[in-house]
Parts: sequence; structure tokens; C-alpha cells
Amino acid sequence: MTLTKRTKAGARQASPVVVPVHRLPVIGTISVPKTILQFRRLFFALGVLGGAALAALIFSAASPGVSSTDVFQFLSGENLPSLEFLGTLREYFETSSSDQDYGDFQPGARLAATGIRAKHPVVMIPGIVSTGLQVWNSAPALNRTEEADDDDSAASRPDTEDEEARGDVARQEATDRLLPNLPDRVRKQTVREEHQIDPDALSATEAANRLCAQKYFRKRMWGTVDQIKALLWSKDCWLAHMMLNERTGRDPANVKLRAAQGLDAADYLYPGFWVWARVIANLGSIGYDSGNMHLAAYDWRLSYNNLELRDLYFTRLRSTIELAHEAAVVGGSSLEDARVMIISHSMGSTITMHFLNWARANHGELWCSTYLAGWINIAGTLLGVPKALASMLSGEMRDTAQLNAAGSYMLEYFFSRRQRARLFRSWAGMASMFPFGGSRVWGDASTIAPDEPANVTIPSFGALIDVTTQDQNTSESFRLTATNVSAFISHHAGTGLKGSPYWADTYAYGIAETKKDLEEAKKDPTQWSNPLLTPLPTFDPSFRILCLYGTGLAAERKYFYVLGQTQDRRDDNNASPAGSGDELYIDHTRSDPETDTENGVQLSDGDGTVPLISLSYMCTHGWKKERYNPGGVPVVTRETRQTDGGKKPFGSVRGGPETADHVDILGNHGLIEDILRMVGGQGDDLEDRIFSKAQEIGDRVKLPEGLD
Repeated sequence: MTLTKRTKAGARQASPVVVPVHRLPVIGTISVPKTILQFRRLFFALGVLGGAALAALIFSAASPGVSSTDVFQFLSGENLPSLEFLGTLREYFETSSSDQDYGDFQPGARLAATGIRAKHPVVMIPGIVSTGLQVWNSAPALNRTEEADDDDSAASRPDTEDEEARGDVARQEATDRLLPNLPDRVRKQTVREEHQIDPDALSATEAANRLCAQKYFRKRMWGTVDQIKALLWSKDCWLAHMMLNERTGRDPANVKLRAAQGLDAADYLYPGFWVWARVIANLGSIGYDSGNMHLAAYDWRLSYNNLELRDLYFTRLRSTIELAHEAAVVGGSSLEDARVMIISHSMGSTITMHFLNWARANHGELWCSTYLAGWINIAGTLLGVPKALASMLSGEMRDTAQLNAAGSYMLEYFFSRRQRARLFRSWAGMASMFPFGGSRVWGDASTIAPDEPANVTIPSFGALIDVTTQDQNTSESFRLTATNVSAFISHHAGTGLKGSPYWADTYAYGIAETKKDLEEAKKDPTQWSNPLLTPLPTFDPSFRILCLYGTGLAAERKYFYVLGQTQDRRDDNNASPAGSGDELYIDHTRSDPETDTENGVQLSDGDGTVPLISLSYMCTHGWKKERYNPGGVPVVTRETRQTDGGKKPFGSVRGGPETADHVDILGNHGLIEDILRMVGGQGDDLEDRIFSKAQEIGDRVKLPEGLD
């Protein structure tokens, strides 16, 4: 609000006056008698409940072994954590009050009243699945001659069959070395011939994809209601577009899906389901707009190498930062104030780590010190996420393991475990979140892991995947750790393909053992996303790193699996390593409250998705060491502890203003205030705030000696 005063000469002169929030005028309301149409939301809710009841009776009658009680429990919402966006129907259909609207801006409004204003340009890098993906393919198919020149698979295949054979032998030797105790039953890999596709069937599939693409052209196959419509009514088309080429990790023939662009790409994923919207709104409250606030959306399915090869993502990100810097200088900012602040979330922090190393390798450390002011790392998956292992191993996670009989039956019938696993395995972006650091960080199968109490029984958390094989005569077990689990998933995912999956050699998951390792990592793109292999570049002395994440919410840490016979209703061309009929799946019958094991998933402290050790270690310990932070960049860690103020309000699927949840924390008022202080140039006043056992956990991680 601006008040005016009159000078002696009678002229009016503007004088800015800040009006406290509590003195803003309250606008009255007018009561209007309600008509029957104004109760339409009630009728809608009753219709949903009535439809659910009818569906329960019909489904239980038609499905042996599934009771109507199971169906009612499934439809209650308690067993649908992975489908939370359905709960946003409440937000979508309700009328927002002015108080609710204003609540989104409260942190920004409070700080704006204290004088904080936009200072550094901002570039936001979202996490996995946060960015919408749009359909762009609608052109007719190329003829076979033209298509051969543009086929991704041709560019990625070895030059000769001998070279491919040598690669397969080398990968098998690596598997034998890392998995010496793997049972023979599991070691045997069923390989299907590839590239033996009926040309007529391929042409028919491509024609169907083009027809579907014309229907959904420039609509989102991921995000918005269009995704839900496509998944329900055109599932085969949706799968064809979402799945990448299994040999190259790029576009399948005549399919083109690209990341949406601009702030709209990740503000809301579905109607009412905000992601970056509240951060964007509050940045706007202190003076940011589309000229100095940018969102660097990307296709999160791709490997980081393919992100650059196909989309020039890191080149475009560099250009965005340089242009934001130049625009700020032209607008009157000093060279220091014009430096850009990167804000990343979840997998976006791993992308940022890769980008910093890419920039150093291609443009030198002077580029980093010239253009970057700081890095705000929100809930970063810096050392990986065990959840990525289960997703690519069997298409499962805690959400699916906790479904009851009806929910499991419905999900398996509509979108089977094999279909999900095959889809996830085509996404190399998910493989970038496998655990980094090996047994030094995550523990091994025979000793206590750094992030578990000293009084636990062994094997511990270190056995990330605990597998029991079952058949009529014998039962064997084997355990996979952070050192060899990626090799096993590569071995397992290679089934149905000739050789290992394309992403098998895309990332390095180890730890630097010598100073030479640290230097060589700077030149190796496969190591750039791993902060335990590559040191930070040298920045300007004013550069700061702020780590913000939640604790107090159970996160997936370990999985108990069964390898045995299943009664799958479909053949998804995805045989298991043991052969026909065998399949790996989470043992959902295994629960133990004493070890925090629920439905085959053992839990640890975290933010509901990422374990504490991955969220905290680099911030509280790793980057405090010279080997990983040679320039001595100050790093501040501020935790958010889950409290009653962070619980989901009644009737909502989202956390409250104090939530610590992995995604909902982007709406946490305290976190938003920390962000605004950093970008507003007042981040030097922020201090460490740690509630968890992050310090104790970090102290128990034993790094190689002599590197600092």
C-alpha cells in the first residue's frame, strides 16, 4: 500500500509506507440464500461414495478371494499413498477463501515487510517426476532408409559383433566379481533375441502411436488431468510414450516426449497438487518475476549423458544462468549481486552436482566463480535413495507393498509389476539415484551400518536387499549391499535384452580412495553426479551452500524379497533371471515392529522418501572436508523436524505449514523464509539447526585416510 502526502506547493508526492498485516482492512461478506445447485459439491461427494460402494460389491462378487471389506478398505484412501493426487479433488472442487489464498504468500509478505527484496537472480532445478512431459510427435513415419539415419539404437550399438561380445563378457566378469555368492538359480540369465520384430506389427504400433499422439499433441503424458485420461483410456499409448528405448535410453521410433518449459512446467503437477507453486509465489512477494526467476525443467527419465546429447540441457542451463546474470547487470545490479542462486530439490540436487562438474570441465572454474552466488539444496538425494533400487528391481516400493488384497489385485490387473519394472528400467534417470558410497556409507551385510543403533542384530541396514529363494525342495538366501546391488539390478534388468541395460555403465557409485581418484573424477562424466568421487569447484569467496531437509518421517532403507513362482496373468516379455515362472517381489507378509519393518520394507529416519544419511552426510560432514570442498565453501544445514504443525489438515493430502515431508516441504513456511533470506542477500545470518542424529551418523562413516 502507498500513502501520499501533499507538499506546500500542492503537489502530490508518493511516500512508501509499510502497513502491518494485522492492520490490513477486513472486507465484509454478503449472505446469499443457497439454491440446490450450491450443494453440488455435497452431491458430488455422495456420488463418489455411492459409486465406490457399488464398485466394491460388484468387484468382490466377480473376484474370488477378494472380499467387499478389502475393497472398501482399499477405496478408503488409507491404502493409496502412491495415488495421493486423487485426493486433490477436494482442493480442485472447493472454493478457496481469501485467507487460504493469502496463506500461500505469508512468508514472503512477512519478510517483504522487513525490507527483504529480490537480489540474486534465481534458477530452480526440480526433482524427479516433478516436471510435466508433453507429446510432440505427430508427423508421419519416416521411410526405413531415412529412419535408419535417425535411429538412436544405431548410434549406440557397438561397431562389431565381436566388440559387443567382448563387452558382454566383461560385464559378466564384473558381475561374477561383485556377486561371487549368487545362487546358480539366480545367476542363470534368460536372454531373448532382440531386433527380431515383425515389421508389420511394428508398423501397426507406430501408426497407433501417431494416431494417439495427434490426439494428445502438446498435452502432458506426465502431469495434469491429461495424464490421468491417457492412462485410463489409452494405456498402451501412454506406455509407448513414457518408455524409453531399452537399448539406448532415448526416444523410441516415432515417439517424441519433451519436458514442458517455463515456470508452469513444475508449479503444479495435477490440479490442486502444487510442487514449486508456493516457492514461486513467495519469491514473487519480494519482487521476483519471470525476468529474474527461471525454472530449468528437464526430462527426468533420461541419463545425464543423454540429457546433454538429446536436449543440450546443461548447455541451455549454462546459457540461462549467463543471461540471467547479464540481465541483472543491465538492470543496474553489481557484478556480485548479479550472480545466480541455484535452488534445487530432490534429484535436482544430483543434477546440480553433475552440472557444476560439467561446467568446470567445459568452461573452467572461473565460470563458476563468475556466475554463481550460492546453492540452496532442498531434500537433495545427494547419496542416493534405496527406493530407486526397489522400483527398478521389481516395480515396487513401500506404497505398493502396503496395499491390501483388493488394492494389490486392482493394481496388478491394471498395471502389473512386470510392466512397472520394465518401464522404470528404461529410465536411466532413476539409476542416477542408486546409493553412492558403497559399504563405507551404507554398511555391509555383516556389520552395523552408520545410520542404525548399535544394539541391533545383524545382518543390518547394510544388506539393502535381502532375498530368499523358494521352491518345492530348497530355500536359499543372499544379500545385496550398496557395493554390489547396482551390478545385480543390471544383471537382472538385462533379462529379455541382449547384454546388460544401457545405463549399466552410466554412473559410478563408489568413493574416492586416493587423491588421484579425486583428480581423475573431474574428467569422467560418469562420476560427476557422485559427491563422494568429485570435489566441488572453486567459487567466489561469497558463495554459500544451504542444505534444507526434513526429518522425523519414516523412509525406506531396506527390502526383504522373495524369488519364487508367481501366478502372473500376463506375459510382458520380461522373464526373470531364473527362467520362466520365477519372479522377484517384496515379501509383503514380513513385518516386525521392533525393527520398524512393515510389509517387507524396513524403515529409518528421513523425510518420508530419502533416508537421513543421504540427506545430511555431505552437508554435515562430507563438504566440511578438504577433499570434497577444497575451496572451503561455507555449508549451513537447517533441518525441519516433523511436528503436529506439519501434519496434513483434515481432508487434505498435503502437509501443513510446518511439514517435513519430502515434497510438501516446498510449502513449509520456515523453509521458504530461509530461501528468501538467501536470495535476498541475508543468508549469512542463517546458522545450523539440527534435531536429528545426523552428526552422530556422520561421525560413524569412515572415509579413506590421507586425502585431506
